[in-house]
Amino acid sequence: MQLENAACDAAIDITGAEVCLVTCDEDARNAARIVASGKRKLFQLKQAEMMMKRREQCLKHVTIGTLVSCKVDPRDVKNALGLLAIVLEVSESGAGGIQVVTTHGLVTTENGKGPYWLPSDRYSVPRVQDVAMLWGLNRVQRDIQKNIFDLDRCRKISIQKAYRLQHLMSVEGGKGCGCKGNKCTNFCGCIKAKKKCTERCGCKGGCNNKYH
Repeated sequence: MQLENAACDAAIDITGAEVCLVTCDEDARNAARIVASGKRKLFQLKQAEMMMKRREQCLKHVTIGTLVSCKVDPRDVKNALGLLAIVLEVSESGAGGIQVVTTHGLVTTENGKGPYWLPSDRYSVPRVQDVAMLWGLNRVQRDIQKNIFDLDRCRKISIQKAYRLQHLMSVEGGKGCGCKGNKCTNFCGCIKAKKKCTERCGCKGGCNNKYH
């Protein structure tokens, strides 16, 4: 009888230990989930803060007539470069959205039925605004700034098509030179080839290349 009681006590102890282990495992998993959830929330907050700062910078530097470099969806084109354009309208909502005009026309939605508002995380402002002259955007920029731009006669085009047309023009320079600091010397590969520098170059086309 004593042996049976001892066996029962031992079985209870083992069962209790197993229950305790299961409970500890569940507690550990719950703790891991809480930590992971906290990390996700922290990452989201940092992302939101970065987007807010980017939007503030865009609102500070972007006005009607500003030259901007638009980001094209990398799923549409490989090795996407910037699409240079002039700001036509700035959203009144304060979210930093803009409408832009390229050398090939007003950027619209894919079907061409409505304006395309570029969000603040899809464009940046080049440091050298004179680059507009190199890409034939100076007339567009001047007309927009003087409020004489003829929107009715302007061609409507998708951002993907505008990108392909603009970079078909610039691709003649190959990969471009590696000159830095917006200064090209006589050792510049583009100058040696008697070609103008483009956005593919290290100088981003804002240099003193005599072939511009």
